[in-house]
Amino acid sequence: AYAWYCLYLAATALFVVSGTGFGSLALWPKAAAWNDASTYVFGFLAAAFWPAFLWQLFDMRRRAEAWTHLALTPLLLGAGAAALTVLGVLEGPGAPLLAVSITSAVVSLLLLRWAWRRRDPAVPGLLVAYLPLLCVLPLPIARVSQLIPLLPWARMAMAAAFAWELCVMLLVLALRPQGLFGRGHL
Repeated sequence: AYAWYCLYLAATALFVVSGTGFGSLALWPKAAAWNDASTYVFGFLAAAFWPAFLWQLFDMRRRAEAWTHLALTPLLLGAGAAALTVLGVLEGPGAPLLAVSITSAVVSLLLLRWAWRRRDPAVPGLLVAYLPLLCVLPLPIARVSQLIPLLPWARMAMAAAFAWELCVMLLVLALRPQGLFGRGHL
């Protein structure tokens, strides 16, 4: 589960870096084509990795096999859309990013609801971490989709939500009792 979360963090950080233009300045200054695609690629991957993290954290392969296909749908959509973007098939405004992000958010909320109904003790902390981010998520997607201009307050709202999520998730994962969901899957 922690590997999925690390992939999510890396993709999210690179989404923010590429979306604000710092990627083109510091990480890939001579790759104009990649600069155009990178925001979408990392957005797709971030949306793909969060539900996979929840699926693994809750050990749904063992505990809820019927939910596995639903839980992994955003992973397949996000990875496929990222690959198509790298190959140059998907270009332009972020309608596919919007679709993958909405799918990821809905599936994530369904997985959290599933775990909540089973009284999983990690769910309240996960909700406290995830809901503020979910509330401000439309801002970068609208920006990448060219629906709104790059506004300083929107950037600050996203940065605050990401910082909040990182702090709360660090506490949730650090305080999580070992063996809570079974052994061998972390």
